[in-house]
Amino acid sequence: MDDARRGPVRHATAADEDDVVAVLCDAFSNDPVCRWIIPDPVRRRELLPSVFRAFTREAAADGRVYLAGDGLGALLLVNTPARDGDHDRVRGSGAASSAQRSADLAQEFADRLLTCTRLLAAHHPGEPAHLYIPLVGARRGHQGRGIGSTLVASALAESAGAPVYLEATSRRSLRLYRRLGFARRGPELRLPDGPALFPAWWDPSSGCTG
Repeated sequence: MDDARRGPVRHATAADEDDVVAVLCDAFSNDPVCRWIIPDPVRRRELLPSVFRAFTREAAADGRVYLAGDGLGALLLVNTPARDGDHDRVRGSGAASSAQRSADLAQEFADRLLTCTRLLAAHHPGEPAHLYIPLVGARRGHQGRGIGSTLVASALAESAGAPVYLEATSRRSLRLYRRLGFARRGPELRLPDGPALFPAWWDPSSGCTG
């Protein structure tokens, strides 16, 4: 059976927090951006939970958290109002700050997380108000089977006419988002001596939700 059909997409609750964090940790354990932030694989396994827990809590407080495929995938969605000047440059900065303050996150990695957050914030659209997907992923062994597409399509279907923004962490994922109606927005964002991210924007007028 297609993994995307093994379980319905649903809104996660506070009781699902550990499951969401576990899914994201597994999904991003070998992600190029996560490898850049925490290069050592052992330390990455130890530290990613605190990072993703902070992001999950921010989405739960000011957005939505989705689970799919019997806990095989997760997506975070954050409401992002239009901003004035440099105020609230990007949702996710608060979550990054919480992760940086974690006693478990060594200063070396906290600095790299801050560098990544600042890069994304500097290029995040200021207007119009929109929804932001900071993280979406499927467990290893279940990637490329439609789970991510199903999660994103569910989020788009519930966008209530709002545009949606995200940064793809690979060209492969960018191709997936393009199939769902996203278009590139601006240049690629490259971390110092590291990987590139690819900003993308979905306009509800495209009529495409996957």
